[in-house]
Amino acid sequence: MMIPQGFSPSFPMQAYPGPRPGPQFLPDPGQGIGPAQPSRNWNPQVAQQQLPPRRIARAQVEDEPPPSPARAASRSVALTIPSPEELGVPQTKTSEAGAIDWTAVHNQLNQLGATCFHLERSEGGFRISCLLPTAQAGRTRRIEAEAASEAAAVQATLAKAEEWAAGR
Repeated sequence: MMIPQGFSPSFPMQAYPGPRPGPQFLPDPGQGIGPAQPSRNWNPQVAQQQLPPRRIARAQVEDEPPPSPARAASRSVALTIPSPEELGVPQTKTSEAGAIDWTAVHNQLNQLGATCFHLERSEGGFRISCLLPTAQAGRTRRIEAEAASEAAAVQATLAKAEEWAAGR
């Protein structure tokens, strides 16, 4: 759709409100502009008086006085924290079993070229599996082991993976 050449706006254009914007704000020439007259209440002696110095306020609270020895002695009470067993929190088996050095496990799996490592808790204990690359491109060998403890499952899986990698 094309707009015709003689397009004109549908609303009228407004003119400026005053004939000349500048002169309408000047005072009448009949009123003279002269020095300001002092007020009747103005007293030059009061104006010359010295004002008292300004009070300086700092945004800091004064230090609190030290507590009296009688109050300090009454506050000190020996507190004892109950052990987890006293609160009813049982100890877990993982704290009793040997800790696993996951850094060593990951380093060993990296040396074997493992592409995947999976830890699963089952009803009988733990199942660990990993995938090792084979001589055929795009194929992997799945190695897995199950044990009652996490550490035993990790050790069994790594032993099987080492055995398989040595036989390749």
